[in-house]
Amino acid sequence: MDLLRKPVFQYSVFAVAGVLLLVWLFSGETRSTPEELVDRALSAPTVDGQQTAAIELSRRDDVPIESVRNVFRQSKAPEVRAAAAQGLGRTRDIDSLPALIDAMEDESPLVRGRAGAAVKQIVGLDYEFRALDPPEERQKAVDFYRKFWKEAQGSRFIEFMRDPSSVAEETRASREGGSSKKGKP
Repeated sequence: MDLLRKPVFQYSVFAVAGVLLLVWLFSGETRSTPEELVDRALSAPTVDGQQTAAIELSRRDDVPIESVRNVFRQSKAPEVRAAAAQGLGRTRDIDSLPALIDAMEDESPLVRGRAGAAVKQIVGLDYEFRALDPPEERQKAVDFYRKFWKEAQGSRFIEFMRDPSSVAEETRASREGGSSKKGKP
């Protein structure tokens, strides 16, 4: 017990703790680049490693959406495709909508479910797609979303989804122009 009270021992403990703290602070992992994440999502030795990379890829805001799209299109692992689909929905990537609608017919319920949730997020309409419903029920929702996509082509909705600020600015300008004309004789 006397050893604990000796200043030399106390200083030694503090020195070791300080060194450990510095090692911990400066040995943190560096953040993977988007390219490294895509590579790991498509070719890590285990599906768990691929899925982990796809999840990180789909959650980061500094990742080009094309990277997430590529993982969604190229991966053969349902877990990876599902994670990428979730990322495409999170970012409301309207350009991925046709591929996500197709994925609602995937053989994997996990992919179907995440693709359906992503489509709902992007479109803002819930046609009550359930990945585990019988195929004929799922098909009704898929057909609804395909028809929606076909009719939306070239519409203001697609423009708005791609660039909400430009449509909002145009709408504001037309309202201001319209209101000032009403006040003139």
